Amino acid sequence: MDEVNSISRKILLEKVADTEELIKPFVRDVVGLEKLKVSPSFFSFGGVSGAPAASLVGVDEMPLAEKRKWIACRLWAICQRIRQMDDLPQKAGMLLTEYLNWLNNPGTPRALAGAAGGKRKAAYTEDLKALIKEIISTVESDIPSVIKAAVFRKLPGCTGGIIENISHICVDDKDKLAIHWPGDDARRPSREMLLGRDAINKTVAIILKNQM
Repeated sequence: MDEVNSISRKILLEKVADTEELIKPFVRDVVGLEKLKVSPSFFSFGGVSGAPAASLVGVDEMPLAEKRKWIACRLWAICQRIRQMDDLPQKAGMLLTEYLNWLNNPGTPRALAGAAGGKRKAAYTEDLKALIKEIISTVESDIPSVIKAAVFRKLPGCTGGIIENISHICVDDKDKLAIHWPGDDARRPSREMLLGRDAINKTVAIILKNQM
């Protein structure tokens, strides 16, 4: 397994090097670039005064050239974090690919560009909905907030369909659910996605609305 991880890291670092060359023209004159950071979990960006804006708010309204530069700044931060870490989470490679796709399709929203040109559901989506529906049916309350809390609390340990396991973890001081399912890449036999309370609550709300 260590050998597999070493090979995967080598391949990822080669991709990082290619990415850094690609974004050089976009970030060369950016002031405060070195202050833009991505968390060790690769789930959030941040910075200090003088760094390029870290928020996604308003990005899709930017002029195309400015938006491409903004995306390139985030790619730069992702590349630097990858270089700093020996034990890389799966999210690292996923985020690098997502922002590379977005850089190549800057005129589209992140949700579309990040899926390599077309919006698509995650493989576990329908199975997760089925698990949530099952939990909802056991909750003895009609209050949406109570149902949402119960779903988030009861999902850890659940399995079904392609979902092999759901576990509760804390990332950057925020509660997350890690969804595990089998991958189709020999280098990554297991896939993982972290979902926060907002994502789960949104799914619960949609299901409740459809049941009305």
